[in-house]
Amino acid sequence: MCSIVPLVARLLRFQFYNVIKIESGGYYIFFGHRIFFYNFKQLEEIKVERQFRAFRGGVACIGDTLYFGEYFDNASRGEVNCYRLVDRQLSVFYQFPQGSIRHVHSINFNEFDQCLYVLTGDHGNEAKIVRFNTQGFEPEVLLEGNEDYRAIAIHFLETGFVYGTDAQFQTNTFNYYDYQTSEVSVLKELDGPVFYCQPTNKGLLFSTVYEGAPAQQGRLVELFYFDNKTKSIQSVKNWAKDRFNTRYFQFGYIKFPNYSKLESKTFVSASGLVGFSSLLELNIDE
Repeated sequence: MCSIVPLVARLLRFQFYNVIKIESGGYYIFFGHRIFFYNFKQLEEIKVERQFRAFRGGVACIGDTLYFGEYFDNASRGEVNCYRLVDRQLSVFYQFPQGSIRHVHSINFNEFDQCLYVLTGDHGNEAKIVRFNTQGFEPEVLLEGNEDYRAIAIHFLETGFVYGTDAQFQTNTFNYYDYQTSEVSVLKELDGPVFYCQPTNKGLLFSTVYEGAPAQQGRLVELFYFDNKTKSIQSVKNWAKDRFNTRYFQFGYIKFPNYSKLESKTFVSASGLVGFSSLLELNIDE
Protein backbone atom coordinates (compact mmCIF):
# COMPACT_ATOMS: atom_id res chain seq x y z
CA MET A 1 0.00 0.00 0.00
CA CYS A 2 2.81 2.44 0.91
CA SER A 3 4.39 2.05 -2.52
CA ILE A 4 1.06 2.77 -4.25
CA VAL A 5 0.48 6.15 -2.58
CA PRO A 6 3.47 7.96 -4.18
CA LEU A 7 2.47 6.57 -7.59
CA VAL A 8 -1.08 7.91 -7.22
CA ALA A 9 0.29 11.30 -6.15
CA ARG A 10 2.54 11.36 -9.23
CA LEU A 11 -0.36 10.36 -11.50
CA LEU A 12 -2.75 13.00 -10.13
CA ARG A 13 -0.06 15.70 -9.66
CA PHE A 14 -1.27 15.79 -6.04
CA GLN A 15 1.87 17.52 -4.80
CA PHE A 16 3.36 20.57 -3.13
CA TYR A 17 5.22 22.59 -5.75
CA ASN A 18 6.65 25.36 -3.59
CA VAL A 19 6.62 26.17 0.13
CA ILE A 20 8.13 29.62 0.68
CA LYS A 21 8.85 31.15 4.09
CA ILE A 22 8.62 34.96 4.12
CA GLU A 23 10.66 37.36 6.23
CA SER A 24 7.88 38.52 8.58
CA GLY A 25 6.75 34.97 9.32
CA GLY A 26 4.34 32.59 7.66
CA TYR A 27 4.46 30.54 4.49
CA TYR A 28 3.09 30.71 0.98
CA ILE A 29 2.17 27.21 -0.17
CA PHE A 30 1.78 26.27 -3.84
CA PHE A 31 -0.24 23.06 -4.08
CA GLY A 32 -1.32 21.98 -7.54
CA HIS A 33 -3.01 25.00 -9.15
CA ARG A 34 -3.79 26.64 -5.81
CA ILE A 35 -1.89 29.07 -3.56
CA PHE A 36 -2.34 29.38 0.22
CA PHE A 37 -0.95 31.53 3.03
CA TYR A 38 -0.32 29.82 6.38
CA ASN A 39 1.00 31.37 9.62
CA PHE A 40 0.18 28.64 12.20
CA LYS A 41 -3.04 30.49 13.08
CA GLN A 42 -4.92 30.47 9.80
CA LEU A 43 -4.86 28.95 6.35
CA GLU A 44 -6.05 31.39 3.69
CA GLU A 45 -6.37 30.69 -0.03
CA ILE A 46 -5.09 33.36 -2.40
CA LYS A 47 -7.58 34.16 -5.16
CA VAL A 48 -6.17 33.38 -8.62
CA GLU A 49 -8.12 34.29 -11.76
CA ARG A 50 -6.47 31.78 -14.11
CA GLN A 51 -5.41 28.18 -13.64
CA PHE A 52 -1.65 27.60 -13.76
CA ARG A 53 1.23 26.21 -11.73
CA ALA A 54 4.32 28.02 -10.55
CA PHE A 55 7.22 25.79 -11.55
CA ARG A 56 8.93 24.03 -8.61
CA GLY A 57 11.84 26.23 -7.51
CA GLY A 58 10.69 28.96 -9.91
CA VAL A 59 9.44 31.48 -7.32
CA ALA A 60 11.60 34.45 -6.27
CA CYS A 61 11.24 35.75 -2.71
CA ILE A 62 12.45 39.21 -1.63
CA GLY A 63 11.56 39.83 2.00
CA ASP A 64 7.79 39.38 2.15
CA THR A 65 7.24 39.66 -1.61
CA LEU A 66 7.01 36.76 -4.06
CA TYR A 67 7.43 36.87 -7.84
CA PHE A 68 6.36 34.03 -10.13
CA GLY A 69 4.95 33.38 -13.58
CA GLU A 70 2.33 31.26 -15.29
CA TYR A 71 3.45 27.75 -16.20
CA PHE A 72 0.71 26.06 -18.23
CA ASP A 73 0.19 24.38 -21.60
CA ASN A 74 -0.87 27.54 -23.47
CA ALA A 75 -1.21 25.77 -26.82
CA SER A 76 -2.95 28.85 -28.27
CA ARG A 77 0.00 31.06 -27.25
CA GLY A 78 -2.11 33.61 -25.40
CA GLU A 79 -0.64 36.29 -23.16
CA VAL A 80 1.34 35.10 -20.11
CA ASN A 81 1.34 36.88 -16.75
CA CYS A 82 4.14 37.46 -14.25
CA TYR A 83 2.81 38.03 -10.73
CA ARG A 84 3.80 39.94 -7.60
CA LEU A 85 2.36 38.60 -4.32
CA VAL A 86 2.65 40.74 -1.17
CA ASP A 87 0.39 41.02 1.90
CA ARG A 88 -1.69 38.20 0.39
CA GLN A 89 -2.57 40.44 -2.56
CA LEU A 90 -1.81 39.22 -6.08
CA SER A 91 -1.08 41.61 -8.96
CA VAL A 92 0.43 41.38 -12.46
CA PHE A 93 3.78 43.17 -12.75
CA TYR A 94 4.35 42.24 -16.40
CA GLN A 95 2.41 40.52 -19.17
CA PHE A 96 4.15 38.83 -22.08
CA PRO A 97 2.11 39.64 -25.22
CA GLN A 98 0.14 37.05 -27.13
CA GLY A 99 2.37 34.88 -29.30
CA SER A 100 5.63 35.92 -27.62
CA ILE A 101 6.19 32.93 -25.28
CA ARG A 102 4.51 29.69 -24.28
CA HIS A 103 4.95 30.01 -20.51
CA VAL A 104 7.26 31.13 -17.70
CA HIS A 105 9.69 28.56 -16.35
CA SER A 106 11.06 30.51 -13.41
CA ILE A 107 11.59 33.94 -11.87
CA ASN A 108 14.84 34.43 -9.97
CA PHE A 109 16.30 37.26 -7.86
CA ASN A 110 19.93 38.29 -8.41
CA GLU A 111 21.36 39.74 -5.18
CA PHE A 112 24.33 41.24 -7.05
CA ASP A 113 22.38 43.57 -9.36
CA GLN A 114 19.05 43.50 -7.44
CA CYS A 115 17.15 42.46 -10.56
CA LEU A 116 14.67 39.73 -11.44
CA TYR A 117 15.55 37.24 -14.17
CA VAL A 118 12.62 35.61 -15.96
CA LEU A 119 13.27 32.38 -17.88
CA THR A 120 10.70 31.39 -20.49
CA GLY A 121 10.03 28.67 -23.08
CA ASP A 122 9.69 26.79 -25.23
CA HIS A 123 10.43 27.02 -28.98
CA GLY A 124 12.41 29.46 -31.13
CA ASN A 125 12.19 33.02 -29.81
CA GLU A 126 9.90 31.83 -27.00
CA ALA A 127 13.08 30.68 -25.23
CA LYS A 128 14.33 33.78 -23.42
CA ILE A 129 16.28 35.02 -20.42
CA VAL A 130 14.85 38.44 -19.56
CA ARG A 131 16.06 40.86 -16.88
CA PHE A 132 13.72 43.22 -14.97
CA ASN A 133 14.57 45.88 -12.41
CA THR A 134 12.24 45.83 -9.42
CA GLN A 135 11.11 49.45 -9.80
CA GLY A 136 9.61 50.00 -13.24
CA PHE A 137 9.72 46.33 -14.32
CA GLU A 138 11.00 47.20 -17.79
CA PRO A 139 12.13 44.05 -19.66
CA GLU A 140 15.66 43.66 -21.04
CA VAL A 141 16.12 40.55 -23.17
CA LEU A 142 19.60 39.14 -22.54
CA LEU A 143 19.31 35.91 -24.52
CA GLU A 144 16.70 34.43 -26.86
CA GLY A 145 16.22 32.47 -30.02
CA ASN A 146 16.81 28.72 -29.67
CA GLU A 147 17.35 25.85 -27.24
CA ASP A 148 20.74 27.27 -26.21
CA TYR A 149 18.69 29.75 -24.16
CA ARG A 150 15.78 27.54 -23.10
CA ALA A 151 16.35 27.21 -19.36
CA ILE A 152 14.67 26.79 -15.99
CA ALA A 153 17.50 26.86 -13.43
CA ILE A 154 19.94 29.78 -13.07
CA HIS A 155 22.68 30.70 -10.56
CA PHE A 156 24.21 34.16 -10.14
CA LEU A 157 27.85 35.18 -9.76
CA GLU A 158 29.39 38.66 -9.54
CA THR A 159 30.69 38.50 -13.11
CA GLY A 160 27.81 36.67 -14.75
CA PHE A 161 25.49 33.73 -14.30
CA VAL A 162 25.40 30.01 -15.02
CA TYR A 163 22.42 28.02 -16.23
CA GLY A 164 21.54 24.55 -17.45
CA THR A 165 19.54 24.17 -20.64
CA ASP A 166 16.15 22.49 -21.03
CA ALA A 167 16.71 21.32 -24.60
CA GLN A 168 14.61 18.67 -26.33
CA PHE A 169 16.31 18.28 -29.71
CA GLN A 170 19.97 19.09 -29.01
CA THR A 171 22.52 18.12 -26.39
CA ASN A 172 21.91 19.88 -23.09
CA THR A 173 24.68 22.01 -21.63
CA PHE A 174 25.65 23.88 -18.47
CA ASN A 175 26.68 27.39 -19.53
CA TYR A 176 28.27 30.61 -18.28
CA TYR A 177 27.03 34.05 -19.39
CA ASP A 178 29.55 36.90 -19.00
CA TYR A 179 28.05 40.32 -18.17
CA GLN A 180 30.89 42.28 -19.79
CA THR A 181 31.02 40.46 -23.12
CA SER A 182 27.40 39.17 -23.25
CA GLU A 183 28.89 35.90 -24.51
CA VAL A 184 27.84 32.37 -23.52
CA SER A 185 30.44 29.65 -23.00
CA VAL A 186 29.70 25.94 -22.50
CA LEU A 187 31.13 24.53 -19.26
CA LYS A 188 29.83 20.97 -19.63
CA GLU A 189 27.64 18.84 -21.89
CA LEU A 190 24.87 16.94 -20.11
CA ASP A 191 22.67 13.96 -20.95
CA GLY A 192 19.39 15.52 -19.91
CA PRO A 193 17.85 18.89 -19.08
CA VAL A 194 18.37 20.81 -15.82
CA PHE A 195 15.17 21.75 -13.97
CA TYR A 196 16.34 22.24 -10.39
CA CYS A 197 19.32 23.66 -8.53
CA GLN A 198 20.26 24.80 -5.03
CA PRO A 199 22.90 27.42 -4.10
CA THR A 200 25.41 26.61 -1.36
CA ASN A 201 28.00 28.77 0.41
CA LYS A 202 30.63 28.20 -2.26
CA GLY A 203 28.77 26.81 -5.23
CA LEU A 204 25.69 25.11 -6.56
CA LEU A 205 24.03 21.71 -6.50
CA PHE A 206 22.13 20.88 -9.68
CA SER A 207 20.83 17.76 -11.37
CA THR A 208 19.68 16.49 -14.71
CA VAL A 209 16.17 15.16 -15.29
CA TYR A 210 15.06 12.08 -17.20
CA GLU A 211 12.14 12.95 -19.48
CA GLY A 212 12.88 10.78 -22.52
CA ALA A 213 13.33 13.67 -24.96
CA PRO A 214 14.79 12.92 -28.43
CA ALA A 215 18.20 14.33 -27.47
CA GLN A 216 18.52 12.23 -24.30
CA GLN A 217 20.69 9.14 -24.72
CA GLY A 218 20.49 7.27 -21.41
CA ARG A 219 18.03 6.79 -18.53
CA LEU A 220 20.11 8.33 -15.74
CA VAL A 221 19.49 11.30 -13.47
CA GLU A 222 22.79 12.79 -12.31
CA LEU A 223 23.58 15.10 -9.38
CA PHE A 224 26.41 17.64 -9.88
CA TYR A 225 28.31 20.22 -7.84
CA PHE A 226 29.46 23.52 -9.40
CA ASP A 227 32.26 25.52 -7.74
CA ASN A 228 31.74 29.30 -7.87
CA LYS A 229 35.44 30.16 -7.80
CA THR A 230 36.89 27.69 -10.29
CA LYS A 231 33.72 27.16 -12.37
CA SER A 232 34.50 23.45 -12.27
CA ILE A 233 31.75 20.81 -12.24
CA GLN A 234 31.94 17.53 -10.35
CA SER A 235 29.59 14.56 -10.61
CA VAL A 236 28.27 13.53 -7.18
CA LYS A 237 26.01 10.53 -7.87
CA ASN A 238 23.52 9.16 -10.41
CA TRP A 239 20.38 7.04 -10.40
CA ALA A 240 18.38 5.22 -13.08
CA LYS A 241 14.81 6.18 -14.01
CA ASP A 242 12.18 3.70 -12.79
CA ARG A 243 10.00 1.67 -15.18
CA PHE A 244 6.87 3.85 -15.00
CA ASN A 245 5.75 5.88 -18.01
CA THR A 246 6.81 9.54 -17.87
CA ARG A 247 3.58 10.76 -19.48
CA TYR A 248 1.44 9.52 -16.60
CA PHE A 249 3.86 9.17 -13.69
CA GLN A 250 6.12 12.18 -14.31
CA PHE A 251 9.80 12.45 -15.11
CA GLY A 252 12.66 11.16 -13.00
CA TYR A 253 14.16 14.02 -10.99
CA ILE A 254 15.82 15.19 -7.77
CA LYS A 255 14.16 17.86 -5.61
CA PHE A 256 15.97 20.44 -3.47
CA PRO A 257 14.59 22.33 -0.44
CA ASN A 258 13.36 25.94 -0.76
CA TYR A 259 16.31 27.62 0.96
CA SER A 260 18.09 30.74 -0.26
CA LYS A 261 21.46 29.18 0.53
CA LEU A 262 22.56 25.90 2.08
CA GLU A 263 25.38 25.79 4.62
CA SER A 264 26.63 22.54 6.17
CA LYS A 265 24.22 19.72 5.35
CA THR A 266 21.00 19.28 3.43
CA PHE A 267 18.52 16.60 2.47
CA VAL A 268 17.32 16.06 -1.09
CA SER A 269 14.42 13.91 -2.26
CA ALA A 270 13.49 12.40 -5.60
CA SER A 271 10.70 11.09 -7.79
CA GLY A 272 10.73 8.25 -10.28
CA LEU A 273 14.23 6.93 -9.54
CA VAL A 274 15.41 3.40 -8.79
CA GLY A 275 16.87 3.03 -5.29
CA PHE A 276 16.02 6.57 -4.21
CA SER A 277 12.63 6.57 -2.50
CA SER A 278 13.30 8.62 0.63
CA LEU A 279 15.80 11.33 1.62
CA LEU A 280 19.50 11.62 0.86
CA GLU A 281 21.76 13.55 3.25
CA LEU A 282 24.50 15.61 1.59
CA ASN A 283 27.50 17.39 3.09
CA ILE A 284 27.86 20.81 1.48
CA ASP A 285 31.04 22.42 0.08
CA GLU A 286 33.36 19.59 1.11
